[in-house]
Amino acid sequence: MAALILSLAALGASPSRAGVEAPIGSVAFPPESTALPPAAQPLLDGVAARLAAHRNLRIELQGYAGGSDREARAQRLSLARALALRRYLMSRGVPQVRIIVRALGNHSTGGDADRVDVFPLS
Repeated sequence: MAALILSLAALGASPSRAGVEAPIGSVAFPPESTALPPAAQPLLDGVAARLAAHRNLRIELQGYAGGSDREARAQRLSLARALALRRYLMSRGVPQVRIIVRALGNHSTGGDADRVDVFPLS
């Protein structure tokens, strides 16, 4: 089962120094999986609703994939995971241009190595 962390209040927070806030949510994936975990839907529905309410807000999806020593494989897996979240958000009416996707492969700096973090952008 995927672990989710969410703080929708952070979606409307003031910009940080680098223009990227703390993550507002994180979707954990089972190892080697790219299928969107059903437990992620409430988080993503909340993100979609907040984006609808704040027309100038954009988000960045940062995908990670651990457990692979092959950089190219981890990169593809992390991209597929981030794209799964983007597809879901787009199916909820979020325009593609408001979603930035970054595939970071196995370069996780902490947390679950198999995840996609959701960041608001200012």
